[in-house]
Amino acid sequence: MVGIFGGLSKLRKPIVIFLLITIVAVSSLGGNASANGGPADTVPYVTGGGIHFIQKKNVTLKREDLSFVIVGDRVRINVAYTLANRGKADKVRFAFPVDYYEQEYGCAPNCDFKASDFRIVDGSQPLKVTDELIKMPVNRIIDDTYIVQKASRVYRTAISFAKNETKIIKVGYTVNAGYVDWMNPYSLIDRVGEREFNYDLAPAGYWGNGKVDKLNITFDYRDIVKKGGSLRKLTLPYGQASPEGIFKVELKQADLKSLGDLKFKYEYEDYLKSKQIASSRISPKLVSGIKASSELGSRYGASRLLDGSLSTTWAEGSKGQGIGETVTIELKKNTSLAELRVMNGYMKSKETYGNNARAKEILVESLIRYSANEDYQWVSDTKYLEDKPYDAKAVADGNLYSLSDQLAYYEGEVKTIKLTIRDTYPGTKYEDTCLSELLLLY
Repeated sequence: MVGIFGGLSKLRKPIVIFLLITIVAVSSLGGNASANGGPADTVPYVTGGGIHFIQKKNVTLKREDLSFVIVGDRVRINVAYTLANRGKADKVRFAFPVDYYEQEYGCAPNCDFKASDFRIVDGSQPLKVTDELIKMPVNRIIDDTYIVQKASRVYRTAISFAKNETKIIKVGYTVNAGYVDWMNPYSLIDRVGEREFNYDLAPAGYWGNGKVDKLNITFDYRDIVKKGGSLRKLTLPYGQASPEGIFKVELKQADLKSLGDLKFKYEYEDYLKSKQIASSRISPKLVSGIKASSELGSRYGASRLLDGSLSTTWAEGSKGQGIGETVTIELKKNTSLAELRVMNGYMKSKETYGNNARAKEILVESLIRYSANEDYQWVSDTKYLEDKPYDAKAVADGNLYSLSDQLAYYEGEVKTIKLTIRDTYPGTKYEDTCLSELLLLY
């Protein structure tokens, strides 16, 4: 895989993890992939070397059980081949290349190009596996992405068969799904891309007549569903998906070379953005003070805006819906901020959210300076907030991204922030306007 973590600049660079992992008969193009192994011979090492698969007609593939377990950006692949030798005792060389296609941004910090926990097991006996890294220049566009080179980590072993023996060979490893995340010039929070990988079924078609009696495929993306994500693409024409996030396919007499690549795309954007927000909140010690022009008693004081809880709120205490009421935050010297976000309304429950008023328009005034050599200056902007429906799952998950709205983006030292309510959405029971939390991000 290739990881690019560029620094902040006027033109923000992409954060890239671009992964193509594949087993190739001669060469393979396509999306991010991880794929099958087959009987192999080695092409003489000339300009980078390669793998050439050979048809092993006397060993048939009776069954292939293939599973993918997706946890965040990590994909665990486990495959079990049930192989039947129909002839005399034999020893088969087995190759499993894992190919990484490197973009122009480089490969750091993952330049070893290795899958995690790679293993090949014969029954219950681990096989001795050697590996070799082969690099070849590419310098062309693949799937709308300019690729500089292909780095192939080739895992090799030997499988011994007794006469007329049937055995199970298991291969397991973990890789990162491929993705491109772009730094956002107007927000601390990255523009998060889809996660994807491919799996090439074709190499297993070099056993026997190229067909497998029974092919079982399981995609387990329950972790993504739990994180509020979804499956965007799966190329298999058959199968059943459960609401929990398991997709199963069963095929008989499957022609593996014809099936080719499985393509899988998914997203869990809100979760990743929420996690980024959580890790970017400034220390409460950097806040020297917070006060409001009015409060509905100490239980609903301004300090509740920075207590990290969605079960508490600041409620203004003026007559009416709080038009003109203010919240002022003072920060300690040399405190730099990147972004200010607000969690609008009283989010403790659906009832408290609907019963109380929510801000519709907020004037944001900030006292900032862009360098130590400059004077502080006031900058102001008016933000209009959408009246979002109450999202019980997002509240239960603590999804800071989907529950919040951006109020300001900063590039400098911030001394004072003053928020003024300009307009509100009325509550169904009370006039009090509530804000649950302010997110000060660095």
